[in-house]
Amino acid sequence: MSITPPEDRNAYPFKSWWETLGHLEHWTPPKEWEGSAFATRRMFFERHRKTHNEGHWACPVCGYPTLGNRQSHDMCRVCQWECEGQDDPDADEAWGSGPNHGVSLSQARRNFEATRSMWPPEEAVRGGPHRFDALFSEAALASKNELCALLDGLMALESPQDIARQWQLIGTAWKRLP
Repeated sequence: MSITPPEDRNAYPFKSWWETLGHLEHWTPPKEWEGSAFATRRMFFERHRKTHNEGHWACPVCGYPTLGNRQSHDMCRVCQWECEGQDDPDADEAWGSGPNHGVSLSQARRNFEATRSMWPPEEAVRGGPHRFDALFSEAALASKNELCALLDGLMALESPQDIARQWQLIGTAWKRLP
């Protein structure tokens, strides 16, 4: 599958993003996110991908290691962001026709901090693709909070055995997500 950027992205060639993929372990947060829980998570999981992430990439919205691949439209099970290659250099752009329906990366991050979803509650529709019950119900939020706590717990672990045990717990919690 070949992924191409929207036509209006000539100011930031897509090739540059691909070239930076190998350097995500050196990711630093944009100024507005410095010192935030998001920045702490994403920096940790980008820098410890080989030891703590079981091969997953950190989601550019929530910072958790939930993506199997950064360039194949994987969807984050925690925040629902569909990773189409957008990252910090163009975080304020809303790729209107893309899978995230015009929500910019910056807006998705702000939404996640408030709601544990890239979507604000007012954009969720009952029975639609952004189902309110699956995203914002008490049960959904409890499941997401449990999973996030387990993923956060990885940052305190050092031994491969402890990390593997934590991933077993994460796998069980992952299955409970709506």
